[in-house]
Amino acid sequence: MKNKKKLWIGLGIGAVLLAFISTAVVMNIRKQTAQASGTVAARNAMPVQVEAAKKDTITAKVSTKGIVEADKKEAVYVNSSMRIKDVLVKVGDEVEQGQVLIQYDGKSLKDLEDQLLEAKASLRTAELNLASVKIPASENEVMQSKSGIAQAEKGLHDAQSAIKQTELTIEQLQRSIQEANKTVQNNETLFGQGAISQTELNASKEQLKGQQERLESTLLQKQSGMLAVENAKEQVKLAKEGLSITTNKLKDPKVKNQLEVQQNQIEVSKLRIQQIERQLAEQSIETISPIKGTIITVNAEKGASVNPNLPVVEIADLTQLIIKVDVSEYDAPTIQVGQKVEITGDSLGIIVYEGMIKKVAPTAALKRTSNGEEVVVVVEIAVKDQKTLLKPGYTIEAEIVTAHKPDVVVLPIVSIVKEKDGTQVVFIVKDDFTVEKRTVELGHYSDLYLEVTGVQEGEKIITNPTPKLKDGLSVKPTENKKVGDEDDKR
Repeated sequence: MKNKKKLWIGLGIGAVLLAFISTAVVMNIRKQTAQASGTVAARNAMPVQVEAAKKDTITAKVSTKGIVEADKKEAVYVNSSMRIKDVLVKVGDEVEQGQVLIQYDGKSLKDLEDQLLEAKASLRTAELNLASVKIPASENEVMQSKSGIAQAEKGLHDAQSAIKQTELTIEQLQRSIQEANKTVQNNETLFGQGAISQTELNASKEQLKGQQERLESTLLQKQSGMLAVENAKEQVKLAKEGLSITTNKLKDPKVKNQLEVQQNQIEVSKLRIQQIERQLAEQSIETISPIKGTIITVNAEKGASVNPNLPVVEIADLTQLIIKVDVSEYDAPTIQVGQKVEITGDSLGIIVYEGMIKKVAPTAALKRTSNGEEVVVVVEIAVKDQKTLLKPGYTIEAEIVTAHKPDVVVLPIVSIVKEKDGTQVVFIVKDDFTVEKRTVELGHYSDLYLEVTGVQEGEKIITNPTPKLKDGLSVKPTENKKVGDEDDKR
C-alpha cells in the first residue's frame, strides 16, 4: 500500500512538472513569435521626428526700421524782405515759447507808415478835387488848372513806369509759384510714401501760399496802377480843357466825366490805403518762438534781408520724439495704437528704449524698394523716454509687440500642414506608434512656435510631416533634440 501511495504521489508530481514545462514552452514560443512580429513591424515603420506639445508664452513681434523725428516742430516764415537787425539765437540753443529770436530794422515799418500817410493825403486831395469840380471856376482855378496839367503829365509818366515795374514783378511771382507748386506736388507724393514729415509738407504749402498772396497783392497793385494810368490820362485831358470851363461847367458833359474821374481817383486811393494797411499787419519788428524747444535751423544773418522762401528759424521739441516706420500690408492688420515697441539701433549699442504705437495711417501707400515695389502702411511710434541718446535723423530698428499670451499650447511652426481646402492639420503619434491626423486652429506665432487649439500638452507631434503620412500609419518616432539637452548631459 505504501509503495502504491508513493507511486501515485510521484505520478502527481511528474504531471505537475510536465504541465509547468509545457506552459513555459508555449509562452516562450509566443514571446519569440511576438518579438519576430515586432521586429518586422519596426523594420517596416516610417521614421519620423517628433516633439511633445508644450505650454509656453507666445510673444508675437513685427520688426521694421524707421527714422527718428521731432513730434513737435515749427518753421517760422517772414513774408516780407525786411532787413535783419540782430539774430539772438544759434543752432542748438534751447528757447522758451514767446522768446524773441530775431529782431528787424524798424525802417521798413516806418517806410510803410509814411506811405500810408501819403495815400491818405492823396485820398483827401481827390475828395477836395471832386468838391472843387462842383463849384464855378475862378481865375485862381485857371492858374491851378495850368499847374494841374504839369502835375497830371508827371503823374501819368509815374503811373506808366509803375505799371511796367509791376508787370515784371508779376511775371517773376508767377514763375516762383509754378516752382513752389511743383515742390508741393512732389512733397505730397513723398509724404504719401512716408519719406518726409507733415511739417515739411506744410512748410512747402505755406511757401506756396505766401507766393500766391504776394501775387494777389501785386495784381491788386497792378489794378490800382492801371486805374491810376487811366485816371492820369484823364487828368491830363481834363486839365487842358479846364481853362475853358465856365461857371456853367456842371452842365458840360466833359465836366460830368471829370466828376467820374475824381470819383475813380478816390476809389484808387482807398484801394492803395487797404493794400498798405494789409502790409503793415504782416510786418513785425521781431520774430518770437511759437513753442518751447531747441533751435535746429537758422536762415538769418545780421544785416541781411529776409528770404521769404525760407524759414528764418526752425524749432523742435527734442523731448518728444517719434519714429516713422513702414509696415508691410501683411503685418499691418496686427498693428494697433497703444502697442509696446522695443527700440534699438547701431548708434545705441546695447541700450533698448521703450516706445508705443501712436498712430497708424488710415491708408496704404506704394513704396519703391531695391527689390521692386511694396505696399506699406506708415506707423508712428512715440518714444516714451524724454531723455535719450536718440536724435532726429537717426535710423533705428523697432520691434512691435503685437501679442503676448502666456500659458498656451504651442507647436513648432514646421509641424503644421495646410490642406488644399485651407484646413490646418498636424500628425500625432499615439501610444501604439500609429499616426492620427488632427485638425487644429492656429493662433499667434513667434519665430519658431505658434499657438494652437486642438492639441493637448504632452502629445507627440510629428515635426517633419510628408505627403506619405496618413491615419493609422505605423511610424518609428525619434525625439527632436531640444536646445540645452547637450548642456544638461555634460
